[in-house]
Amino acid sequence: MKTQAITVNRSLGSKYKPRDRKSKTKELNITSLLDILTILLVFMIKNVSMDSTQKDVPEGMLLPSTVSKSELVEKGKAVIIKLFAAKENQAGEIVESKILVGKDNLFFGTLEDINVNAKKKQELKGYLKIEADETRKLDGIPCILIQADKDVKCGYITQLIQIGAEASFSHIYFSSIKASENEALLGTTAGL
Repeated sequence: MKTQAITVNRSLGSKYKPRDRKSKTKELNITSLLDILTILLVFMIKNVSMDSTQKDVPEGMLLPSTVSKSELVEKGKAVIIKLFAAKENQAGEIVESKILVGKDNLFFGTLEDINVNAKKKQELKGYLKIEADETRKLDGIPCILIQADKDVKCGYITQLIQIGAEASFSHIYFSSIKASENEALLGTTAGL
């Protein structure tokens, strides 16, 4: 059976009120506990990040490297492929997606041409094969620099990687295109 302590308040007459048992317990202040936990967390993060940089690379594993665009282009080793997704221009018209190839931004076709048109795919593969052979004649390593705006779907980039690999390119680099470059190049309509 549960018992309850009752305090009699004689000033208000014969009314009874239950005694508050929580008033005797003190509240727990956790501010200092949070400070200690924060300091421990900082030390744990520092130790984990330091351990990951000291790992040895397994034998035969090649880590990714970075190369500047100017370094690739100036040496004449890179074939640049620029991809632009379909967008709406300032006049409200929809501009088709574009594939621009080479230093001169030659118009190759639309992104959909890579997936749908087998002839266009073979033309691009043939062009890349010729460029790879020319680079090898100059004792260079042929590479592709794929530049895409942020709205290009990964499937198109995957198709270009496959075409580049079939055209004997072993070095394929990626970069993104800024909006200002995109607007400047969308007007380019030179033929391939």
